[in-house]
Amino acid sequence: MDDLTQLAGQDTDPLTKGSYKFRCVYCSQRLRAFADLAGEEIECPRCMEMLRVMSRSEAAKIWDFSAEIERLFSVEELMRLRHEDKSVFVYTDGATTKNCWEFGLAGKLIRTRLAPFKDLLHDTSVAQKSGPPSVGDDRAHTQAIDAKVEEFSVIVSSLHTLAVDRLPEALFADTLAEVMGLVHLVADAVIRLLAFHQSLTHLELPESGPYPKIAQTMATWSGHCWDELYATAEQLEVIHEGGLTIRSPLAQLSVTPPNFYEFMMLRGRLRA
Repeated sequence: MDDLTQLAGQDTDPLTKGSYKFRCVYCSQRLRAFADLAGEEIECPRCMEMLRVMSRSEAAKIWDFSAEIERLFSVEELMRLRHEDKSVFVYTDGATTKNCWEFGLAGKLIRTRLAPFKDLLHDTSVAQKSGPPSVGDDRAHTQAIDAKVEEFSVIVSSLHTLAVDRLPEALFADTLAEVMGLVHLVADAVIRLLAFHQSLTHLELPESGPYPKIAQTMATWSGHCWDELYATAEQLEVIHEGGLTIRSPLAQLSVTPPNFYEFMMLRGRLRA
């Protein structure tokens, strides 16, 4: 093995060439894997626990002994960024499997996508339409409110799935396409949030009882989601700057509004 191969951490054994190493998260046994096994569940031969095989990118970012490999992008890949601000190329220029370029790029692009929606999603000043007064039967009003809650719940569920499943998949896949796909999914969710937020102004609710407070509470939900998404993007950029370890949690996303319990208490006062 020549000096260049040793420095690059490459393997010349034809049986293991192209493989990479990671540790069992339970017993710290070093294991060897190939890219096509990434994400699969295997049994550790030492402690017999079931564990997920890390991708090459994830292993390199977490374990010091994993080789750092320069990440070169093809012209076709970089064409995905041609419409972005030129500052995003700082994440691809000099990227390696270790330096969390995916985190920085995703955080930057998500913040860029979110920025135009901030004021719109935080706007709770739009006057509520006045509907017919309640005359002892709130059924029509409760159905309209419950339909909006269901619409919001679907959006929250999709955001939760994004954070739990799609986020780690995209950030450790070591492909620009996965990062861009994640950013597009976040943008789609924000557009759905905006549609939900603006639709609240079409609710025709009485101006008495708990209705004004219910409408005002619901009007804060989209702004909360924006805040959480923006904070998540900032966390990704912090990880890019400081690196990742086995103890570093990925960005956390808590999209359930803190006043949701208060809302349910108000909803409980309505006669179904």
